[in-house]
Amino acid sequence: MSKSLKVRSLNTFWKKTRGLIGITDTTPVYFETRWGIHTYFLKGPIGVVILDNESRVQSIKVVKPNRTYIWNPLFSRVVEIPNVRAKNMPKVGEKLTYSITE
Repeated sequence: MSKSLKVRSLNTFWKKTRGLIGITDTTPVYFETRWGIHTYFLKGPIGVVILDNESRVQSIKVVKPNRTYIWNPLFSRVVEIPNVRAKNMPKVGEKLTYSITE
């Protein structure tokens, strides 16, 4: 089974650092990091999806504001989903296909 998402790519250090802070757009974001993420300065929880090199979901976590989330550094692909709802979250083991929008 596969789930498809449209995502915005965060491809610079500053875009990755800022992430969803101050963004009102509800489009999920995609970036690569092995260091974990933070939700400081966010107003609500976000869904964090960790992918392996074949885009299979390895971990899913809803992270509340003002928290950090660190995962196994073997995986570096991250999708952050704002306005998280259980129905729009992929499942562990599911392949996630994504297309990048601007």
